[in-house]
Amino acid sequence: MKLSTVLAGRTFTFQSVKEVLAKANEEKSGDILAGVAAASGLERVAAKQVLSELLVRDLRENPVVPYEVPPGGLPLAAGAVVDNIATIYAISQAMEGIPFTQKILTVTGEVAHPVVLSVPVGTSFRACLEPAGGPLTHRYCVVSGGPMMGRTLTKEEAEEAFVTKTTSGILVPPEEGPQGRARAVEIPLKMHIGAPCLPLVAPGDSVRAGSSSPSRRKAPWGR
Repeated sequence: MKLSTVLAGRTFTFQSVKEVLAKANEEKSGDILAGVAAASGLERVAAKQVLSELLVRDLRENPVVPYEVPPGGLPLAAGAVVDNIATIYAISQAMEGIPFTQKILTVTGEVAHPVVLSVPVGTSFRACLEPAGGPLTHRYCVVSGGPMMGRTLTKEEAEEAFVTKTTSGILVPPEEGPQGRARAVEIPLKMHIGAPCLPLVAPGDSVRAGSSSPSRRKAPWGR
């Protein structure tokens, strides 16, 4: 794998594929602050030249960060930082001495018109729903966050909830409860739903560790 080239009578040598990728990148303030940007336009062109001659095998065998995050770990454990735009913006504000008091969040789902809001931390969910025209149904719940990892709140809980620094969105599914949350993403089911089956374990059954089914005997405390 060749990591050097001659350009305009000068020899440019790079220590790793990671350095080549960083210095071949167009000039960005973040790269300059991190100290990984090319020192000059000529060095940037040299890095691009080296990059153009690398094989896919070279990139695969010399990953910039590990391909997998350790089980139960965070991207930082693999040498990577994953942040959303709002977090990066908050960091830039903090670097200028501006305290974190505003939160950018999405209000969507069963509302009149979904909106993206910038509200002070501590704003009630009720106030956030007003600019979106409010829920379209009286029987609803609210998912604080995304549809996959968000926390489900009942209508009563949502009316008492407030925006915190970790609130990323307010999702209003069509019906109250877990069923409403599942229906927020409509998936057509082309199958016949039969009659409900008997429960695997019924109240009063006696179950032994390692058994695959209950013995259907009444437990002593159930007599």
